[in-house]
Amino acid sequence: MKLTVRQIAKETGVSPATISRVLNGQEGIGEATRNRIYEFLEQNPGAVRSKKTKSRRNIALLMPRNVLNSRVFFDKLNSFLALFNRRWNLLLLPPDTTAEELELARIRNEIAGLILFGFRCPEPSLAAVIERIAHVWVNSHNTPGQAPCVLMGNEQAGRLAARYLLARKCRRCAALEIPGEHPGFPVRIDGFRYEFFSQKKECTILSLQTPMLETLSLPQLDEIFSSAVQDGKFNGFDGIFLPESYLAPGLHLAIRRFRTGEKFPELISCSDSPELLAGLWPRPAIIGLGEELLAEYACRELFRRIDGNFEQDKRASVFITPQLQEA
Repeated sequence: MKLTVRQIAKETGVSPATISRVLNGQEGIGEATRNRIYEFLEQNPGAVRSKKTKSRRNIALLMPRNVLNSRVFFDKLNSFLALFNRRWNLLLLPPDTTAEELELARIRNEIAGLILFGFRCPEPSLAAVIERIAHVWVNSHNTPGQAPCVLMGNEQAGRLAARYLLARKCRRCAALEIPGEHPGFPVRIDGFRYEFFSQKKECTILSLQTPMLETLSLPQLDEIFSSAVQDGKFNGFDGIFLPESYLAPGLHLAIRRFRTGEKFPELISCSDSPELLAGLWPRPAIIGLGEELLAEYACRELFRRIDGNFEQDKRASVFITPQLQEA
């Protein structure tokens, strides 16, 4: 039975104003008071049931705080939408969703599951609420083995890049290392380096000291690469591995403009965003997953958890094998 604000206030021993603030996800309520109200609402799930949940259940999608290319995110969103049947709604949550707002949505049964893009949960209080909801992380995550994830095989991607360049008879190869929040970047570089070591070949790691990659615009990267190429940092390399395709346009343009007298190097990049490479010639080779495959496995894992079939492997991760797409 749905209860009025005054009835809930009477049952929990607080003021109606406090109940209203909690139900609207507002802050400034003591933790003990908020938890008492949440406990009552959880024990009486019909008290404030949302009108949103009538015939279809909702999957929430938490938008990432940092994305290199917003088009990538929405492409993946479309892939998820294509996999949902008529049973499901998809709710897009803003990146500044608070723990209070998410907890209230959970108690109201407004969401059956949660898909998260990103690398980590920024706030412990939000992470605690996420743990009480069937959820799956998508993309590289900072805590593999501690949360259900669908991940790219980052080390394997680096090794595939090294094998590609060696198969193309590149004699002097390098991997570009640049600061970034993405935990998969250094793993891809490690895989690249390890493959050269295992084949008793030498490679170079080109480290550029820049702001975090997620904070850089494409014009800013153009300037960074133009300066580095003019300083000769890329001279002599006939094979270059980029751990993220966001780097490719700027480096490609800088090499074409400022590295004269040498053959254009073989470029290979990790990417699920081929549109970033459109118009580049010679076209870089790509190591990618395919957004549909990533979406399919994420949905499969999430629905399995919604159905309760994860007690023995609630921390299990799914690693997607990367695929080489030659130029």
